[in-house]
Amino acid sequence: MTKTCTHCGEVKEVGEFHEDGVRVGWVRGTCKVCVKAYHLKYYAENKEKVAERKRKYYAKNKEKVAERHRKYYAENKGKEAERNRKYRTENKEKEAERNRKYRTENKEKVAERNRKYRTENKEKVKEQIRKWHAENKEKVAERNRKYRTENKEKVDGRIRKYRAENKEKVAEGKRKYYAENKEKAAEYHRKNIKNLSNSYVSSLLRMPAADAPPELIELKREQVKMYRLIKEAKNGIA
Repeated sequence: MTKTCTHCGEVKEVGEFHEDGVRVGWVRGTCKVCVKAYHLKYYAENKEKVAERKRKYYAKNKEKVAERHRKYYAENKGKEAERNRKYRTENKEKEAERNRKYRTENKEKVAERNRKYRTENKEKVKEQIRKWHAENKEKVAERNRKYRTENKEKVDGRIRKYRAENKEKVAEGKRKYYAENKEKAAEYHRKNIKNLSNSYVSSLLRMPAADAPPELIELKREQVKMYRLIKEAKNGIA
């Protein structure tokens, strides 16, 4: 069955016309293409007016609008997901800026939402973190180095506190590691001795590295260097 559009004058299938909202079984006189063109033209010429009307309607019908959106999304998940992916791909900078602005203006709300998500999805979050770390080892290492350098006192304090509260656990961890990695541990120890690392120099002071004052470590390091030079000189004479 066909019908002539009252706007463009073209003869089209009735499926190309919207159903009449009043008369059951009837269709509107203007075809879908012409209706869409009219709405686009009207919106372009009346953006502020349309936006204000939408704001007022949304303010009066929040629950109704939300329910309609939920229903539509539930029925069109695949379609909506693809549309969102396409939009984000084509508008990366715009999306990043919008997200930054939202996080800045809603810090507490975002923090609470993140806490709730982590609490309800502990295993999923752990797996995501493990996966990300595995795929970004160098980035993680660099970030950790930077953090430790900029927060040395804070990190050392945290290490001291953990060791003080978990002496047996720390000792057991060391024993287990050395037992399973004897060659690696020996090589690491040799390098520490050769390079006079903080941990090695602190051991000479009979103090944990985190507890030893930097000035004392440096003084002991210079003392050991001097001792080594004197030893080498004596061996050379002999």
